[in-house]
Amino acid sequence: MIENIEQWLVSACSILKLRSLNRAFMPRFLYWEDFTAVTIYLTKIRCYNSQIGSDSPLLMNINSILTPERTFCGLDTRSKKVAIEKASILIAENMPHLRAVDIYNSLIAREKLGPTALGNGIALPHCRIEGCKDIVGALFTINTPIDYGALDDQLVDTMFVLLVPEEEVDEHLKTMAMLAKKFGSEEYRANLKSAQNNQILFDRACQMI
Repeated sequence: MIENIEQWLVSACSILKLRSLNRAFMPRFLYWEDFTAVTIYLTKIRCYNSQIGSDSPLLMNINSILTPERTFCGLDTRSKKVAIEKASILIAENMPHLRAVDIYNSLIAREKLGPTALGNGIALPHCRIEGCKDIVGALFTINTPIDYGALDDQLVDTMFVLLVPEEEVDEHLKTMAMLAKKFGSEEYRANLKSAQNNQILFDRACQMI
């Protein structure tokens, strides 16, 4: 298994090209447009870095979409649907212009297209939603890992929910690239999973890798 998600994205894209970009082979956690765009973006980042010798300067910081108020350590849940339902309620409490039911319905509709689990115990439920003015992130660790339909069959214990404005393109692309890079780090994932409270979880999420 390829541990680095960035490497996995690019490798999978190569396979897709060999198969004439057949949608049947696309990764299940991204829309087709997201997948191809993020792959191209990550490739550009690597080319840029190889020229100037820096570490992904084109990637955004996670604290531009995540706040301590939307960071939750130790979510109690027994299933994917319950996890998404509880996450929707907690996000709506912090975002009064968004309704929990709308967040939930949009995330579940996206899940019906295919599980948004990344592997290695990480899930990235995401959707475009009406009334969302900026990209919104929310981070959750889960007390008892849940079945999320991941390709690697690992149970999920960390979930990052991403809400995107309906017409947003560029920032969405940067966000997906940033999350792919962060969650591709084994050390980063371990630091999140071992956090003991919301503030520590937020601080660790914002650490550079």
